Amino acid sequence: MARNTEQKRLGKDTLEWIESHPELIGHLERLREVSEDPHSDLETLEAAERAVMEEIDRLGGEALKGWMRRREAEASEQMARREGVRKHSKKNSG
Repeated sequence: MARNTEQKRLGKDTLEWIESHPELIGHLERLREVSEDPHSDLETLEAAERAVMEEIDRLGGEALKGWMRRREAEASEQMARREGVRKHSKKNSG
């Protein structure tokens, strides 16, 4: 029972994360289409594998862009805090 509850919580957390990153949704939908669309024009395993790998590459690229934006924002925030400390530590000589 605890495992089922944990799976539901993780599923909910994952869905919330996906919903908060709309740039990833299209990639996930295309992956679903490859695996489930009965009208897909992918006729061989190799074609389907290639389509999945290309979409995973795109998805990974978007995820890495998000990671870079977050790291840049953190670095800017840290720099602003340091500059704020310096501004407050100056003495007026006038």
